[in-house]
Amino acid sequence: MADLGIARLNKDAGINGTLTRADLADIVHRRLGLSRAESAGVVERVLHHMCGALADGENVKISGFGTFILRDKGERIGRNPKTGVEVPIAPRRVMTFRASQLMRDRIVKSKGLMAAGQKAPGALKTIGELSDDLGVAQHILRYWETRFPQLKPMQRAGNRRYYRPADVELARRIHRLLNEEGYTVRGVQKLLRDKEAQAVEVATAARETAAPPAAEGNAGVDVYRLIALRNRLADALQD
Repeated sequence: MADLGIARLNKDAGINGTLTRADLADIVHRRLGLSRAESAGVVERVLHHMCGALADGENVKISGFGTFILRDKGERIGRNPKTGVEVPIAPRRVMTFRASQLMRDRIVKSKGLMAAGQKAPGALKTIGELSDDLGVAQHILRYWETRFPQLKPMQRAGNRRYYRPADVELARRIHRLLNEEGYTVRGVQKLLRDKEAQAVEVATAARETAAPPAAEGNAGVDVYRLIALRNRLADALQD
């Protein structure tokens, strides 16, 4: 299996909470192009082999990530925290995790970013983070999804929403139009539709200019028309 880059998993997931088995399968699906069923199978097999090795008494070391270490503890005398009565604790095997130096360095760097209120460039935002960023309630963001089909955040298990950078920019634009420039919901809907239609029109015209029909017998390119198309495209993409 190709190297997915263990040190890059948190960036791909874009999540500040818990990285789940389903998230790992989704990363394999997106990076390797396997089907979702095949990706889930790959993750299951890796976890199965790791669990099997640990059950057989072997340590598991993943370079750049860390090592799962087994340690045997002998019998000892403990104390019941409620009653204070001494009780024997049977011998047992415990597992600990020792992060690699690379992983520890990344955690320290990530903590510094969090302390400064920053996220890694290109990281996804949760609906809570976007709500705090824009100063609008979460139910308003969900309402916008029903009114503006262009706003389509990623949704994962449990209906959790994650906003990509393009989603964040669009939400900011909608917020500005509604709450700062005084547009109505219908007005913003029309504006977004018009921008999409204009962008499609410009893209179509650009393709026609770049590849003129052979019947015209003109191998050159109309520079002035290209400049006009460039200006129209800039106007279409401008907020």
